[in-house]
Amino acid sequence: MDRLLQDLRYAFRHLTRNPGFTAVAVLSLAVGIGANTALFSVVNAMFIRDYPFDEPDELVRVFTAVRGRDPHGSNAYPDVLDIRAMDDVFTEVGTFDVFFSGVDIEDETVRVIGENVTQSLFPMLGIEAALGRTFLPEEGETPGTHAVVLLGHDFWERAFAADPAIVGQTIRLAGRPFTVVGVAPEWLQSVMTQSLAADVFVPEMMSPVTTPSSEEGRFRSRGNRSHSVLARLAPGVSLDAARAHMDTLAGRLQEAYPETNEGRSYRLLPAGDVVLNPDIDSV
Repeated sequence: MDRLLQDLRYAFRHLTRNPGFTAVAVLSLAVGIGANTALFSVVNAMFIRDYPFDEPDELVRVFTAVRGRDPHGSNAYPDVLDIRAMDDVFTEVGTFDVFFSGVDIEDETVRVIGENVTQSLFPMLGIEAALGRTFLPEEGETPGTHAVVLLGHDFWERAFAADPAIVGQTIRLAGRPFTVVGVAPEWLQSVMTQSLAADVFVPEMMSPVTTPSSEEGRFRSRGNRSHSVLARLAPGVSLDAARAHMDTLAGRLQEAYPETNEGRSYRLLPAGDVVLNPDIDSV
């Protein structure tokens, strides 16, 4: 300890005699520490932090793979219905996708990041509203009929001053009136990834409003692949067993719908291993 103190005194005297060198040294340390802190924050947000949903080891992401092209693509909604029908493999199957839009607040349109989610996702993941409620089953049945929205917790605080009276009121999202049914819990950043924060959540069936460019055939066409899929494995079903069942389904769909499903297979990954998309995560 005495030797350490002696070295520190010597270093301090040397630095005070060379103020220019001292400034550069301090600045270098600050930049280095700041960069490392920022890098750790990103890594912590994207990779280290625990996957926050209920029973995360049972959750899998389902991708479509195209032979020779896209190894981790999105899914067509009719195919999702076929996956959902495999109730001996999955207890629940939900879809989501991201959209960018605007919310009118007073005389200003505030740009927002939103997520279209199937009604089943919140209960499947163990997500309960901090205020109000999440989505009802009937709000996930018919395209364009239930204009309801769940506010992200941070957005609720920023845009509405954390006013609990916002629940039940109408806001304009994507140029249309939406009824606010609830506020998401503070810990929930996104259904897709905890490295980004969604400002609003709306039922998947309202995606023709929030994502009008993909409206045509979005829920009917097997060629319209707009849906990211999250599923929960049934009790006793391993990931390898689920993959085998999905191989069988892929073969059946290729035979039944060769014009849209020829050469397509499925890839299943533990949900906690995916940040945005495996093709992006590995870059």
